[in-house]
Amino acid sequence: MSEINEKVKKMNEFIESHKQFSADSLLYDDIIKTLGCDYVKAKFFASLMCNVISFYAILYSMGYLSLSFSDFIKDLIKNGDVTKQKPYWLLTEKETILKRLNIPIKLDVYKLEQKKPEGFYQIKISNYKGTHFMAGYVENENLKISDTSFRGIGIGIEKGLAKDDKIIFIKHYKEVS
Repeated sequence: MSEINEKVKKMNEFIESHKQFSADSLLYDDIIKTLGCDYVKAKFFASLMCNVISFYAILYSMGYLSLSFSDFIKDLIKNGDVTKQKPYWLLTEKETILKRLNIPIKLDVYKLEQKKPEGFYQIKISNYKGTHFMAGYVENENLKISDTSFRGIGIGIEKGLAKDDKIIFIKHYKEVS
């Protein structure tokens, strides 16, 4: 298995085990452990954490984070990137967080119709419910999503998006030296 395939497998396994709305999700336990809240509050926070979860999943799978998701949240709180009251709302630009963590990644924005290089992406969409973030990757020139919600893991973006989903951005996590 190629290096990118190993990383995609690692990301998809993390996302599968940390779904936002799955009764057996490890995400709820991570939130309870990190924030000291009850299960009901953890489920509420989980329902809003798509940006933070997909951000972590990409960095974790690329090999830039060895800390657990729980420790990642603690680090974000400690550095003022999120608050304990709103652990789902990033107050700091991702580029600033990447710089602080010494992660050599540049974020490049692509449109759906543009040819995209192989690698990892974060996709932001909007619909009647609001906005939502997903992890993604390019495999054989096809953009695939790995969603912490209901759209699927490792499926083509066109197949995974709902009828009313509109893409706001597709950001490539480009490794730089």
